[in-house]
Amino acid sequence: MSMTKLDKKSRIVLPADLIARLKMSPGDEFVIGEATSDSILLKKKDLRTILEGVIKEGRKLDLDKIERDVEEEGNRIAREKYRMRSFAVELYREGKLSLGKAADLAGARSKWEMLMLLSKRSLHQNSPKTCQYR
Repeated sequence: MSMTKLDKKSRIVLPADLIARLKMSPGDEFVIGEATSDSILLKKKDLRTILEGVIKEGRKLDLDKIERDVEEEGNRIAREKYRMRSFAVELYREGKLSLGKAADLAGARSKWEMLMLLSKRSLHQNSPKTCQYR
């Protein structure tokens, strides 16, 4: 086991025999972490090994299942968005929400977008009399 010191710039010089055994070269990158309260772990980053591991894990993926899961989640989000918009439209139609509040609840980016939504649902004719934007 070799000995080394921390210099004034907080650097540690590794012993030459260790550098040779581990085939370290200038420019190599390392991950460093605390192993225990009084020891550190230094691991050489090996991009090739990392990529091979990613490829190996990628081959295990069931792409059809991922596609189904993504589609199912997209459909769930769309249903929820439709329910929230329908709820906002209904509350607006009943005069319980202003156009701005209904737009917020519906997830519309503006009152204009909410008016377009109401127009598509043919509700602008039945909107409450308090609405300023007809």
